[in-house]
Amino acid sequence: MIKYLLPFMFLSVLFSILACNPSPNNQNNESIAIEMSTLSKEELAKKDSIVLSRLWNDVDFREKKNSRFRSLEEAYLQPDSVINLAVYSGFKGVIPDNIDTFVNIQLIGMERNSLSYLPESIGNLKYLQIIHLNKNNFTEFPLVLTNNRYLKTILISDNRIEKIPHEISQLIYLENLVLNNNNIGHFPSVLFNLKNLKVLGLNNNGIKELPDSFGYLTNLEKLNLENNNISSLPESLKSLNSLKKISLKGNPITPKIIEELQRNLPDTKIEF
Repeated sequence: MIKYLLPFMFLSVLFSILACNPSPNNQNNESIAIEMSTLSKEELAKKDSIVLSRLWNDVDFREKKNSRFRSLEEAYLQPDSVINLAVYSGFKGVIPDNIDTFVNIQLIGMERNSLSYLPESIGNLKYLQIIHLNKNNFTEFPLVLTNNRYLKTILISDNRIEKIPHEISQLIYLENLVLNNNNIGHFPSVLFNLKNLKVLGLNNNGIKELPDSFGYLTNLEKLNLENNNISSLPESLKSLNSLKKISLKGNPITPKIIEELQRNLPDTKIEF
Protein backbone atom coordinates (compact mmCIF):
# COMPACT_ATOMS: atom_id res chain seq x y z
CA MET A 1 0.00 0.00 0.00
CA ILE A 2 2.79 2.40 0.92
CA LYS A 3 4.52 1.96 -2.42
CA TYR A 4 1.33 3.12 -4.19
CA LEU A 5 1.04 6.18 -1.95
CA LEU A 6 4.63 7.35 -2.42
CA PRO A 7 4.13 9.02 -5.84
CA PHE A 8 1.16 11.01 -4.49
CA MET A 9 3.13 12.04 -1.40
CA PHE A 10 5.99 13.24 -3.60
CA LEU A 11 3.66 15.34 -5.76
CA SER A 12 2.06 16.87 -2.70
CA VAL A 13 5.42 17.97 -1.32
CA LEU A 14 6.49 19.32 -4.72
CA PHE A 15 3.35 21.46 -5.08
CA SER A 16 3.85 22.81 -1.55
CA ILE A 17 7.38 23.90 -2.39
CA LEU A 18 6.26 25.63 -5.59
CA ALA A 19 3.46 27.43 -3.79
CA CYS A 20 5.85 28.82 -1.19
CA ASN A 21 8.33 30.21 -3.74
CA PRO A 22 7.79 33.34 -5.87
CA SER A 23 7.56 33.01 -9.62
CA PRO A 24 10.89 33.09 -11.52
CA ASN A 25 10.09 36.50 -13.05
CA ASN A 26 9.19 38.16 -9.72
CA GLN A 27 12.15 36.56 -7.99
CA ASN A 28 14.46 37.78 -10.72
CA ASN A 29 13.10 41.35 -10.56
CA GLU A 30 13.47 41.47 -6.78
CA SER A 31 17.02 40.14 -7.02
CA ILE A 32 17.95 42.78 -9.61
CA ALA A 33 16.50 45.59 -7.46
CA ILE A 34 18.37 44.42 -4.35
CA GLU A 35 21.59 43.93 -6.29
CA MET A 36 21.47 47.39 -7.91
CA SER A 37 20.87 49.11 -4.56
CA THR A 38 23.82 47.41 -2.87
CA LEU A 39 26.43 47.86 -5.59
CA SER A 40 29.27 50.32 -5.09
CA LYS A 41 29.80 53.05 -7.69
CA GLU A 42 32.63 51.07 -9.24
CA GLU A 43 30.58 47.87 -9.40
CA LEU A 44 27.58 49.70 -10.82
CA ALA A 45 29.74 51.35 -13.49
CA LYS A 46 31.11 47.94 -14.47
CA LYS A 47 27.61 46.48 -14.65
CA ASP A 48 26.44 49.45 -16.74
CA SER A 49 29.34 48.95 -19.13
CA ILE A 50 28.37 45.32 -19.69
CA VAL A 51 24.70 46.13 -20.34
CA LEU A 52 25.45 49.07 -22.60
CA SER A 53 27.83 46.94 -24.68
CA ARG A 54 24.93 44.57 -25.43
CA LEU A 55 22.56 47.25 -26.70
CA TRP A 56 21.96 47.56 -30.43
CA ASN A 57 22.97 50.60 -32.44
CA ASP A 58 21.09 52.22 -35.33
CA VAL A 59 22.63 49.85 -37.87
CA ASP A 60 21.51 46.82 -35.87
CA PHE A 61 17.93 48.05 -35.77
CA ARG A 62 17.93 48.60 -39.53
CA GLU A 63 19.58 45.34 -40.55
CA LYS A 64 18.42 42.71 -38.03
CA LYS A 65 14.86 42.52 -39.25
CA ASN A 66 14.24 39.02 -37.88
CA SER A 67 13.95 40.54 -34.39
CA ARG A 68 11.40 43.18 -35.47
CA PHE A 69 7.76 42.42 -34.67
CA ARG A 70 4.63 44.31 -35.69
CA SER A 71 1.97 42.54 -33.63
CA LEU A 72 1.66 41.10 -30.14
CA GLU A 73 0.29 37.83 -31.47
CA GLU A 74 3.42 37.33 -33.54
CA ALA A 75 5.71 38.42 -30.71
CA TYR A 76 4.24 36.02 -28.13
CA LEU A 77 5.19 33.10 -30.36
CA GLN A 78 8.91 33.96 -29.99
CA PRO A 79 9.17 36.11 -26.82
CA ASP A 80 12.93 35.73 -26.34
CA SER A 81 13.60 36.84 -29.94
CA VAL A 82 11.74 40.15 -29.62
CA ILE A 83 14.16 43.08 -29.69
CA ASN A 84 12.05 45.56 -31.65
CA LEU A 85 8.29 45.67 -31.08
CA ALA A 86 6.40 48.37 -32.95
CA VAL A 87 2.64 48.14 -32.62
CA TYR A 88 1.11 51.35 -33.94
CA SER A 89 -2.64 51.70 -33.31
CA GLY A 90 -2.74 48.07 -32.15
CA PHE A 91 -2.84 48.28 -28.34
CA LYS A 92 -6.25 50.01 -28.28
CA GLY A 93 -5.61 51.97 -25.13
CA VAL A 94 -4.10 49.22 -22.97
CA ILE A 95 -0.60 47.74 -22.77
CA PRO A 96 -0.74 44.14 -21.45
CA ASP A 97 0.65 43.70 -17.92
CA ASN A 98 2.86 40.86 -19.13
CA ILE A 99 4.82 43.09 -21.53
CA ASP A 100 7.89 42.06 -19.51
CA THR A 101 7.57 38.64 -21.13
CA PHE A 102 9.86 40.12 -23.78
CA VAL A 103 12.92 40.12 -21.56
CA ASN A 104 15.35 41.09 -24.34
CA ILE A 105 13.34 43.93 -25.85
CA GLN A 106 15.23 47.16 -26.62
CA LEU A 107 12.74 49.19 -28.67
CA ILE A 108 9.00 49.62 -28.15
CA GLY A 109 6.85 51.62 -30.56
CA MET A 110 3.42 52.55 -29.17
CA GLU A 111 2.39 55.60 -31.17
CA ARG A 112 -1.29 56.35 -31.84
CA ASN A 113 -2.67 53.87 -29.30
CA SER A 114 -4.89 56.11 -27.11
CA LEU A 115 -2.66 55.30 -24.13
CA SER A 116 -2.95 57.29 -20.90
CA TYR A 117 -0.70 55.14 -18.68
CA LEU A 118 1.90 52.36 -18.83
CA PRO A 119 1.88 49.18 -16.71
CA GLU A 120 4.45 48.81 -13.94
CA SER A 121 5.90 45.81 -15.78
CA ILE A 122 7.49 48.22 -18.29
CA GLY A 123 9.99 49.05 -15.57
CA ASN A 124 11.20 45.43 -15.55
CA LEU A 125 12.56 45.63 -19.10
CA LYS A 126 16.26 45.68 -18.35
CA TYR A 127 17.49 46.36 -21.90
CA LEU A 128 14.87 48.89 -23.00
CA GLN A 129 16.65 51.82 -24.63
CA ILE A 130 14.08 53.36 -27.02
CA ILE A 131 10.36 54.03 -26.58
CA HIS A 132 7.97 55.83 -28.94
CA LEU A 133 4.82 57.23 -27.30
CA ASN A 134 3.82 60.01 -29.67
CA LYS A 135 0.16 60.83 -30.31
CA ASN A 136 -1.40 59.21 -27.26
CA ASN A 137 -3.44 60.56 -24.33
CA PHE A 138 -0.85 61.00 -21.58
CA THR A 139 -1.55 63.87 -19.18
CA GLU A 140 1.37 62.88 -16.96
CA PHE A 141 4.86 61.74 -17.84
CA PRO A 142 4.92 57.93 -17.29
CA LEU A 143 6.82 57.70 -14.01
CA VAL A 144 7.50 53.99 -14.51
CA LEU A 145 9.96 54.84 -17.29
CA THR A 146 12.35 56.27 -14.71
CA ASN A 147 12.99 52.65 -13.66
CA ASN A 148 14.45 51.82 -17.08
CA ARG A 149 18.02 52.81 -16.29
CA TYR A 150 19.38 52.34 -19.83
CA LEU A 151 16.78 54.35 -21.73
CA LYS A 152 18.44 56.49 -24.39
CA THR A 153 15.45 57.79 -26.35
CA ILE A 154 11.97 58.87 -25.26
CA LEU A 155 9.65 60.28 -27.92
CA ILE A 156 6.42 61.46 -26.31
CA SER A 157 5.18 64.35 -28.44
CA ASP A 158 1.55 65.21 -29.16
CA ASN A 159 0.15 64.35 -25.74
CA ARG A 160 -1.16 66.57 -22.92
CA ILE A 161 1.67 66.32 -20.39
CA GLU A 162 1.90 69.22 -17.94
CA LYS A 163 4.99 68.45 -15.86
CA ILE A 164 8.16 66.39 -15.84
CA PRO A 165 8.87 64.43 -12.62
CA HIS A 166 12.09 64.92 -10.70
CA GLU A 167 12.72 61.18 -10.99
CA ILE A 168 13.65 61.61 -14.65
CA SER A 169 17.10 62.49 -13.27
CA GLN A 170 17.60 58.74 -12.78
CA LEU A 171 17.86 58.29 -16.56
CA ILE A 172 21.54 59.10 -16.66
CA TYR A 173 22.03 57.62 -20.15
CA LEU A 174 19.15 59.49 -21.79
CA GLU A 175 20.27 61.14 -25.04
CA ASN A 176 17.06 62.03 -26.86
CA LEU A 177 13.97 63.50 -25.21
CA VAL A 178 11.27 64.91 -27.47
CA LEU A 179 8.23 66.47 -25.78
CA ASN A 180 6.85 68.61 -28.60
CA ASN A 181 3.20 69.66 -28.53
CA ASN A 182 2.42 69.13 -24.85
CA ASN A 183 1.20 71.49 -22.08
CA ILE A 184 4.33 71.85 -19.96
CA GLY A 185 4.17 75.66 -19.75
CA HIS A 186 7.70 76.19 -18.44
CA PHE A 187 11.15 74.83 -19.07
CA PRO A 188 11.65 71.90 -16.63
CA SER A 189 14.85 72.68 -14.70
CA VAL A 190 15.18 69.00 -13.77
CA LEU A 191 16.29 68.35 -17.36
CA PHE A 192 19.61 70.00 -16.57
CA ASN A 193 20.48 66.86 -14.59
CA LEU A 194 20.54 64.82 -17.82
CA LYS A 195 24.22 65.26 -18.61
CA ASN A 196 24.19 62.97 -21.67
CA LEU A 197 21.26 64.69 -23.37
CA LYS A 198 21.95 65.37 -27.06
CA VAL A 199 18.50 66.15 -28.46
CA LEU A 200 15.77 68.06 -26.63
CA GLY A 201 12.43 68.95 -28.18
CA LEU A 202 10.02 71.32 -26.41
CA ASN A 203 8.25 72.78 -29.41
CA ASN A 204 4.80 74.30 -28.75
CA ASN A 205 4.60 74.03 -24.96
CA GLY A 206 3.71 77.59 -23.96
CA ILE A 207 7.19 78.23 -22.50
CA LYS A 208 7.82 81.92 -21.68
CA GLU A 209 11.38 81.94 -20.37
CA LEU A 210 14.49 79.79 -20.17
CA PRO A 211 16.53 79.14 -16.99
CA ASP A 212 20.17 80.17 -17.00
CA SER A 213 21.55 76.66 -16.51
CA PHE A 214 22.23 75.41 -20.03
CA GLY A 215 25.91 75.14 -19.22
CA TYR A 216 25.14 71.79 -17.55
CA LEU A 217 24.02 70.28 -20.87
CA THR A 218 27.52 70.01 -22.28
CA ASN A 219 26.52 67.34 -24.81
CA LEU A 220 23.40 69.02 -26.17
CA GLU A 221 23.49 69.14 -29.99
CA LYS A 222 19.91 69.92 -31.05
CA LEU A 223 17.39 72.11 -29.23
CA ASN A 224 13.86 72.69 -30.55
CA LEU A 225 11.95 75.55 -28.91
CA GLU A 226 9.69 76.54 -31.79
CA ASN A 227 6.27 78.09 -31.26
CA ASN A 228 6.63 79.08 -27.61
CA ASN A 229 6.48 82.57 -26.00
CA ILE A 230 10.20 83.10 -25.41
CA SER A 231 11.34 86.71 -25.78
CA SER A 232 14.88 86.54 -24.35
CA LEU A 233 17.75 84.05 -24.14
CA PRO A 234 19.93 83.25 -21.11
CA GLU A 235 23.67 83.84 -21.19
CA SER A 236 24.40 80.16 -20.59
CA LEU A 237 22.73 79.26 -23.90
CA LYS A 238 25.13 81.55 -25.74
CA SER A 239 28.12 79.59 -24.44
CA LEU A 240 26.79 76.14 -25.37
CA ASN A 241 29.42 75.26 -27.98
CA SER A 242 28.11 71.72 -28.38
CA LEU A 243 24.97 73.00 -30.12
CA LYS A 244 24.76 72.13 -33.82
CA LYS A 245 21.20 73.34 -34.32
CA ILE A 246 18.66 75.41 -32.41
CA SER A 247 15.13 76.13 -33.64
CA LEU A 248 13.47 79.32 -32.35
CA LYS A 249 10.78 79.91 -34.96
CA GLY A 250 7.47 81.29 -33.74
CA ASN A 251 8.86 83.05 -30.65
CA PRO A 252 8.75 86.84 -29.99
CA ILE A 253 12.54 87.19 -30.15
CA THR A 254 14.07 90.23 -31.85
CA PRO A 255 16.53 89.83 -34.74
CA LYS A 256 19.12 91.60 -32.58
CA ILE A 257 19.02 88.81 -30.01
CA ILE A 258 19.37 86.20 -32.75
CA GLU A 259 22.36 88.05 -34.24
CA GLU A 260 24.07 88.11 -30.84
CA LEU A 261 23.42 84.39 -30.40
CA GLN A 262 24.91 83.67 -33.82
CA ARG A 263 28.03 85.69 -33.00
CA ASN A 264 28.53 83.62 -29.86
CA LEU A 265 27.76 80.34 -31.63
CA PRO A 266 29.19 80.76 -35.14
CA ASP A 267 29.08 77.04 -35.92
CA THR A 268 25.48 76.57 -34.79
CA LYS A 269 22.60 76.53 -37.28
CA ILE A 270 19.92 78.86 -35.94
CA GLU A 271 16.42 78.61 -37.34
CA PHE A 272 14.35 81.75 -36.68
